[in-house]
Order: sequence, then C-alpha cells, then structure tokens
Amino acid sequence: MRLAEVIIAHATRDFDGLYSYRVPDELAAGLEEGALVEIPFGRGDSKRLAYVAALRDEPDEQLKTKYPLKDILRVVSPAILRQDQFELAREMRRRYFCSTAQALSLMAPPALMRMGGKKERCCRLRDEETVIEALENSEFRSLGHVRVLEFLLDAEEASLSEIMAACEVSRSVLSTLAKNGWIEFFTRESSREVEELPYLPEERVLKLNDGQQKVLDELLEPQVLLSGSELSEYLLFGVTGSGKTEVYLRAAEKVLNEGRDVLILVPEIALTPLICSRLAQRFGEAAAVLHSRLSAGERYEQWRRIRSGEKHLVAGARSAIFAPLKDIGLIVIDEEQESSYKSERSPRYDARDIARIRAIQHRAKLLLCSATPSVVAFRRALQGRSQLLELSSRAGGASLPEVTLIDQRLEIAAGNRGILSRELQKELETCFQRGEQAMIFLNRRGLAAFTLCRNCGQILRCDNCDVSLSQHKNFRSPHGDSLLVCHYCGKMEEAPERCPSCGSPEIGPFGVGTQQVETLLKELFPKQRFLRMDRDSTLGRHGHERLIEAFARHEADCLIGTQMIAKGHDFPQVTLMGILSADQILGLPDYRAAERAFQLICQASGRAGRKNLPGKVLIQTFDPRNPVLMAAARQDYRSFYALEIEERRLLGYPPFLDLGCLTFAGYSDAVTGRAAKEVWERIRQLLKKEGQEKTVQLYQPSHAPIERLRRKWRWRILLKSSSRAVLTYLLTSFCSYKLPEGVALQLDINPENMS
Repeated sequence: MRLAEVIIAHATRDFDGLYSYRVPDELAAGLEEGALVEIPFGRGDSKRLAYVAALRDEPDEQLKTKYPLKDILRVVSPAILRQDQFELAREMRRRYFCSTAQALSLMAPPALMRMGGKKERCCRLRDEETVIEALENSEFRSLGHVRVLEFLLDAEEASLSEIMAACEVSRSVLSTLAKNGWIEFFTRESSREVEELPYLPEERVLKLNDGQQKVLDELLEPQVLLSGSELSEYLLFGVTGSGKTEVYLRAAEKVLNEGRDVLILVPEIALTPLICSRLAQRFGEAAAVLHSRLSAGERYEQWRRIRSGEKHLVAGARSAIFAPLKDIGLIVIDEEQESSYKSERSPRYDARDIARIRAIQHRAKLLLCSATPSVVAFRRALQGRSQLLELSSRAGGASLPEVTLIDQRLEIAAGNRGILSRELQKELETCFQRGEQAMIFLNRRGLAAFTLCRNCGQILRCDNCDVSLSQHKNFRSPHGDSLLVCHYCGKMEEAPERCPSCGSPEIGPFGVGTQQVETLLKELFPKQRFLRMDRDSTLGRHGHERLIEAFARHEADCLIGTQMIAKGHDFPQVTLMGILSADQILGLPDYRAAERAFQLICQASGRAGRKNLPGKVLIQTFDPRNPVLMAAARQDYRSFYALEIEERRLLGYPPFLDLGCLTFAGYSDAVTGRAAKEVWERIRQLLKKEGQEKTVQLYQPSHAPIERLRRKWRWRILLKSSSRAVLTYLLTSFCSYKLPEGVALQLDINPENMS
C-alpha cells in the first residue's frame, strides 16, 4: 500500500504533526513529495489542504493503525515544496513558537492555498464620486478605512490580500467598508502576468576601484568556514556611497555564471525600484522581484517561474527569503541592520537567521552589507564568526559630505523658533539657485506630533491606545481641515477648536511632522517643487516607484520624508541633506535607541554628495555634544561601536545576553495582569525545577511601555540569559498554555519592537 505522510495546512501546534493517508491507485503515479493535496480530516471529514511531507510503501499485512486510514481526495498542485523547505519549517517551529504548517505557509504562494487555485477575492468602490466627497468632508473615523478607499481610488480594483498588505489593514476593515456600502467584493481569475515595473535610468557600469576589487576577490575566494562553523558568512562594511551594491552585483554575476542561484534581500519596498533597475539592466529576464504590492496571481506567477528554474536570481523584501530556489550559491542581505527583517506577526522569524539556515543547507555564501552594521553583526565579525570586508572610501572619487551640527538652543536665543534653522534655510536657497536637489529627513509623519491645551496641559490621547493623537492635514478637504490620527489603531477624529477637558480655545498642535515641513517649505520657496515621501503619500501599487522616479528625473527640487528616504537611494544631483529633530530618535524607550539614531543619521547623511558634486549635511539638535550625534556627524562607526558595546555589556543586553519576551493582551487590565503573574510564577517554578535560576534573569511582570493598544491592556514578562536555547525551551513550554478567555499571549526572542 502506498502511504503519504501529510502536514495539515495552517494547523496550530495542537494539531501539528504527520498524519498518514492512503494514496489511491489513480493518484499514485503522479503524486510526489511536496505536493499540495486535499484530504478528509476529523470526524466530520471536512475537506482540508495538506502538504505531502513523505511517501512510503507499506505491505498491507504489516500495516497496523488504531484508526482506519482515509484516502487522499485529490492533488491540488504537484510538488510545490522541496525537502530542504520541510527541514527549514521544522527548524522554524523550534525557534519561533509556531507550527510546522504555519512556517510552510510562508513558502507557498497564497493563490495555491485556495481550493480552486486560480480565482482570487477582490474588491472595488461602489461609487467613486461618493467616496471622494466623503473623504473631502472627513466623514471617516478610521485611518485604515481612509487608506483602503484612497488605494482603490488609485488602483480601481485589487485583490484582498494585496490591499491588506499595501494598506496594513485586517480583513475586518474591508468587511466593515463593504457592510457600510463603500466597497463591494467580487471574484476574478488570478492574473498570471507580472506587470513590468518602471525602471529608473542608470549610468554605465563603472570600473571597480582598488578597494572594491580587493573585497570582491576575497568574497569570491573558495569557501572558507570560520571557527569550525558550517556557515560561510561575510560582513561588507563600507561607508555610504562606497559601492557595496556594485560589489555584490559583480559577485552575483559570477555565481550565476557558475550555474547557481542568487537571493538578494532589501529591507523596504521603497528600495525596490532601484534594485529593479540594476537587476533588469544587468541580468535581464533571469531576475525576479518579489514584494508585498504584487497581487496574489502575480506572486504565484513569479513563484512558478522561480520554482521551475526560469528565474535564477530573486530580489525582494523579508518574505523573499523563502523563494523556492533550487541551488543557492549566494545570499545577500542589504542594509542588514534594518529592523524590518524581523517579522512582527507570527511566525516572528528573523530573515537574517533564516538566511543563515538556508546558506548552510545550500552551502552558499552569506553576505551582509551595511554602512552602519548592527552591533550584533559587527561583534560577530570581530569574534571571527563572520569575515569582515571593508570599504573605507566612496566609489568614483566622491568624498564624504561635510556635516554640521546646528544647536537649536542658539536659534531660539536668537529669536528663531521656527522648524528650520537660519543656516538650513540659507543652504536650501543656495542649493536651489545652483539647480541642485535637496532632501529633508524627519522621522515623523503628519502635521504635528500631538495636540496640547496651553491652559490646562491636557494632551489629546487615543481612546483605544495609550498614545497621543498625531495631527494630520486632510489634503482632500477644500477647507484644509486637520484630523487627529492614532498611528497604532488608525482611529481618526476632527481636531477640536476647544479643549474637551477645560473648554479653553488655547489648544493647538505641538511638534513637527512631514506635512508641516512640506507646507512651510512651499511658503518659503514658492518657486520650487517639493515631494513628500512617507506612509501617507505612498499608497497605491507603485506609490513608492512614482515618487522616486519623479525625483530622479528632477521633477522636484526637494524630497521630504521619513526613514523611507534615508537609505539605499542614489540621486546624483542631491547635494544637501537636512536632518530635523535628531533628538527625538534618541529618546525612544528602547535599549537600541542610540544604535538606531546613529544608523538613521549616518544613512540619511550618506544621500548627499554621492557623485561629483560635493555634499553638505545639517543636523538640527538641542544636544550637539551628544556622543552618538558627534560620532554620526563624523561617520565614525568604530567610535560609536566602542561606546555602545560597553554599555550593552554593563546592562546585559544583546549581544551579551538574549532577551525572552512574553506579552499578554486582553480587554480587562485586572484579568490580563493576573494571567501574567500566574505565568511568571510557573516560570519561576520551572527555573527552580530545571536548576536554571542562576543562568536566567526573570523580571517581575509589569505593564508594557504602551499599556493599552487597540483597546487591549498589555502586560509583559522579560527574561535574560546567555543561552538562547534555554530561553527558547522556557518560552516553548507556554505555547499551548491555557489562558483566561479573552487573553492572548505572544512569545518572542530578542523582539525588535520593545514598546
């Protein structure tokens, strides 16, 4: 008898395991390991999808089972997964507290996971004019609703998965809009053609300088395994504009010529147009690009081409790490320091760790690239766990920009209480007169950070979350109305004319956002053209590409934006970068605040003067003698690293100790707190039983930094240990722990978001 061992698709850890099914004779010839099949499951024989993990022949007389075996009903799709992917999923189950099936779901395209396979659920606006009018009148009270409607005004129609990814909303948001008559659902055949992305023009490929050639030669040397490891890992550490991208593209070309595959990860979709341009010109049809703005059908088509071997080079954001390449020779992680490589949804995987696993599986080289590597990655290199490759000068003879720290206290003393310092205004005027371009970086979107009553001191806060409401300008409104928006739950309301607490009219916005900077610059320089790039301005399937292309063609003189503009872009006409409110990045409640501030400021500074024109960077701050800002101004990573690594050692943070985090969320603060305290006591008892009391630091449960989020109260338990394996074991013990009704538990190791 032919038997198949299957894993139920989307099964939780409670049902995670191998289930045996008979293979009917009519399916035996075409069924392979890795296929997606339909099976009857449970007492009611409900139809479920499953992955075939193994096939075996078993003589009928030797087959002994407690329950009669059922037959596989049909093959939905032939082999879609390989054995190395099953191995990867099992390792993810061990590391990330998910089921094997949940891990496998990341490796199969969504279009395959429907019974029909070719149809996808989509939606469109019911009445475009009514929606426009409602948006102009600020009738909506949810930022998620506004995002979806503006997305559909641009795209006309789109699949549900595409909208949820692009607008960062849940299915319930779409259901509410449909229930209220704003949108309607329909089913269409999945698109099988991948829309060609508009590529940016690129200059001819330059000859490598001596530094680049030396690094490339070291990278292409026969594989040398370090410290007895099976992993061949390299860290390419080079100043901004040193030509790291050209080095890894040359390495990719060599690997492809040897008949092997290449995988390139970039941290954000905003960087996709630039890498698309270079890959299209360098590798033509051999390259595939994966990102969240592709429809389900387009993702399926790219996946099919990769799986069949038509595409040998894959580039994309975090999820591209699961691309079904057969023989990977090189994995590149660009801007390796970025937190976006860590998933904030279950499974909470880290693409950098997945890359290490895949590199070992395929005996591939792993190349991490950054001008500002993470403290953890740089220490790995210094310890010999990866090989350090350095580029100390810019490519093409360009020099690093001149950086100036501007003391905002002196500006206030001189009577300038505006957003822009006098020197930055002067440099902007000079830059525009020369016909050059400028960029303004501010890591806060919207019109203002919060709204404050000057009479009673009341700050308007979100009813659902323990955060202040940010003020945004409604550009669709003919009256320019201001809206108060929660950046966490998306709630929106009109900005009040009087304080809801004391009734005073002395209420107004405080702090600065990208919308306010854009408005001010247009007033100061009415003849210049400005573009704003943040999450609010990049809706639509190709919102990022259109803005970047327009700026690259010099259709705007200045680009204002959040961290989207701070890294990866190469605009030869940009000679001036202004960095506003550098202090607010340093003030985040996170042990990595200094590291992230240094990285963002260095990366933003690196956008200026990348070609033949000299660059200038002005950093506005109220603390110009801050050692982090001073090191960033000098682009002195090693000086910053020396300070930061010592502080991490003293405080016991990664890379010296790993953090385990249990986050509880529930609608009742008291019930959620009791659940956290009960789990804390069980952890304490488990540590005592296992004799690990001295190796693990267990902290008392407390409210999370943001106590309430989306109406749910949040409690947290932190653990520290020098052994990640011990932390993983402890947290795994609570994967299926019975919690009070309405309380959810999230488990994570070294979370990127500590709020």
